[in-house]
Amino acid sequence: MIFDIRLPSITAPTDAGKIEEIRSYLFQTVKEINFALNSIDGVNPTEAESKELDGNSLFAVIKPLIIRSSDIINYFYDIYKRRFDELYVSYVDIENLTNDIEKLKEDVKKLNDWIIAHDQAEVVGSIITFASSCADGMTSIVTNSATTEMPNGYVDCMGFIQKASGHTLIQLTDLSTGNIATNVYSGVEWSGWKFLTPQ
Repeated sequence: MIFDIRLPSITAPTDAGKIEEIRSYLFQTVKEINFALNSIDGVNPTEAESKELDGNSLFAVIKPLIIRSSDIINYFYDIYKRRFDELYVSYVDIENLTNDIEKLKEDVKKLNDWIIAHDQAEVVGSIITFASSCADGMTSIVTNSATTEMPNGYVDCMGFIQKASGHTLIQLTDLSTGNIATNVYSGVEWSGWKFLTPQ
């Protein structure tokens, strides 16, 4: 008697598809083994064949094939399950990041709308000096080519200066790119310009 347990054909383009192919292969293999074993009960073997088909002897023949097939399935299943789990986590992280970016864009729009709705002070000369002279609270500002000590590449901007408890925040939105620059005075010194680019 000849047993032919084929190796799995893994061709799906995605890890989830490969896992499904392995699972399908496992079920198909079990069905084929069950069919072969059930078919044996219906034959009328000769005495020599009866000895060959003795239950213990038959099991001894197919046991290593079953184990080998099971080991192959488990090996591939574990590999692709780990890959699938890693990709799933990555997709979740990307979705969360996308949501954060969308929320940031909404917040920037709300801020710009607020700035437009309020009187804006045109900054002529050093923006740092201007910020230092502002009163506590929020001051809406616009900048242009006459504004100095600006971040590199920022000219025509809208933004605000917020002061409280000896601390000062300058935030600018470049009108041509939508990029954002901030500078914070902690009560001792300015942090220097930091940049944020909405996606």
